[in-house]
Amino acid sequence: MKDKVTVVIPAYNKADYTVQALQSVYNQTYKDIEVIIIDDFGTDNLWEKIEPHARGENFKFIRLGKNEGASAARNRGIKEATGKYLAFLDCDDLYLPGKIAASIHYLKENKEWVVHTPAHIVDKDNNIIKLYRPRRKLLAFRNYVCNSTVVVHRGVFDAMGNFDTQLFCCADWDMWVRLSENFNLGYLDVPLTYYRYEL
Repeated sequence: MKDKVTVVIPAYNKADYTVQALQSVYNQTYKDIEVIIIDDFGTDNLWEKIEPHARGENFKFIRLGKNEGASAARNRGIKEATGKYLAFLDCDDLYLPGKIAASIHYLKENKEWVVHTPAHIVDKDNNIIKLYRPRRKLLAFRNYVCNSTVVVHRGVFDAMGNFDTQLFCCADWDMWVRLSENFNLGYLDVPLTYYRYEL
């Protein structure tokens, strides 16, 4: 249990994709995983789709009392998490089976607190469109970190605080900038995530 990973999935009106995201967590080769789905007061009856896939004590489903945005959903997931490490998976994205194992191995081998990776950009049917490989430059000019590729030691949030709920489209960018001022952004150059891109 000491190396448990909590995967936080903020969800809003994408029930079918959320089921796929959850299944990609269940398919991980790394088994000490807790998964928390935060329903941001959606209108798509998410629980009805998720309930048949709920598994045991390491599964949590939380529905917020009002629509508060992805940052509030992520923050609630952080609060509820019991894992030593946290990973973020947007509800319309997917993990490849070795995602968590490779990320934890990287963090331990390199004595890092944060790691992110490239991602395969996929369409609505999970067909790969292209590879997104970050151009690692200053975060002050561009957010090159894909949320669904990030795995962090939970101590990062003890030191940095949570996502800023006053920001909308760039709250994740703000987090990675703040984080990079105190921690190295470890990078594993292996695409382990499907990032959804819909025209």
